[in-house]
Amino acid sequence: MRSMLRRGKYWGPCQATNPVDRCWRCWKDWANYRPKLADCVPGFGHKITGGQKGPIYIVTDSSDNDFINSKPGTLCHAVIQNGPLWIIFARDMHIKLSQELIMTNDKTIDARGADVHIAYGAGIMIQHVKNVILLGASDSYAPDKMMQVTIAYNHFGRGLIQRMPRCRLGIFHVVNNDYTHWQMYAIGGCKNPTITSQGDRFIAPDDSSAKEVTKRDYAANEYMMNGSTGFGDQREIYS
Repeated sequence: MRSMLRRGKYWGPCQATNPVDRCWRCWKDWANYRPKLADCVPGFGHKITGGQKGPIYIVTDSSDNDFINSKPGTLCHAVIQNGPLWIIFARDMHIKLSQELIMTNDKTIDARGADVHIAYGAGIMIQHVKNVILLGASDSYAPDKMMQVTIAYNHFGRGLIQRMPRCRLGIFHVVNNDYTHWQMYAIGGCKNPTITSQGDRFIAPDDSSAKEVTKRDYAANEYMMNGSTGFGDQREIYS
């Protein structure tokens, strides 16, 4: 549905199937009010503003040649700027990162309206920053026990390997996501997280050695609740 709406192949009435999309998708002039998306956030992260309080930065260049002296107009240059920024893309583009893209505080990367792929290279690093989602990167960082994160309405597709998400120590609500053809496992947990998977759909890869939906490094009182059928509150408890 998303690709049909963007490419103009769908001629019926506007359709929005989840609360986030219903908050913006059917506005004809939504592109003029992009930062309003921050007001649509459900779950534990509903107070996150990202780059809402800053200007819009338009990425016009897909190159990635120099992280130290990054070129204006590139995604690399956008994410290292001081202060809030709402980052958008001028057109469809594929970005292959030569080094990890290190995020800074108060940023939103908004690719709505364009076909943007950050793939076949390095990934995005979110560490020691605020006003973003951190899912925990250390088994020994005790303050993460207070972490509360909602992962909602995402498609995790082909080519992804693992950690969608990998959860440590905190409380996680993984709801209404679509997982297809991962290479190792879908959701990981360690160090006593509480993970509720509700209304998620899992389509495993054909590889018989990679059909693990949940990777669990067990502690004494760790558990995961799973609603893999994708319908409402139906759940199974993995013991």
